Amino acid sequence: MRRVALAVMAAVAVAAAVVSVMSPAEAADNQRISGSYAFTAYRLCADPIRVEGTYDEMMHVFYDNSGEAIRLSFTGAVTVKYTNLINGDTFSPSSSGPGTTDLATGQTIVRGSNGTIFTDEGILATHGRIALDAEGSVISITGKQTGVCVALGTADAP
Repeated sequence: MRRVALAVMAAVAVAAAVVSVMSPAEAADNQRISGSYAFTAYRLCADPIRVEGTYDEMMHVFYDNSGEAIRLSFTGAVTVKYTNLINGDTFSPSSSGPGTTDLATGQTIVRGSNGTIFTDEGILATHGRIALDAEGSVISITGKQTGVCVALGTADAP
């Protein structure tokens, strides 16, 4: 079944933001990006959910023989914590990555754990391999998936 990703884990979103702000040629090799985020989501699950996290990622740009940037890799530490604001349940899936983005096609591959994948079936935490096309549509997900809303004792948003 084809799932459409609305957004990807923090590391992929941050990597995409870096690529969109500057050309790959301008991106510093071995660039570290870090920060935190927190917001309350009223439409992820049936109950309001607090989402908090941090990221500390190392970006690395790979070049072909002619000096053209061809691939961006990212690895590091990403945390995410979900809190159901109605019942107090929390869920903190691993979001360790790593991942790569093909700069010619925009396809991104994330391996390992990923705490935030939005699909037409709801929000998932995964452990395995995820392939996304340039528009963020899920090409494939292999491994284990956990529904975040279910883990928080609520249902997906209506």
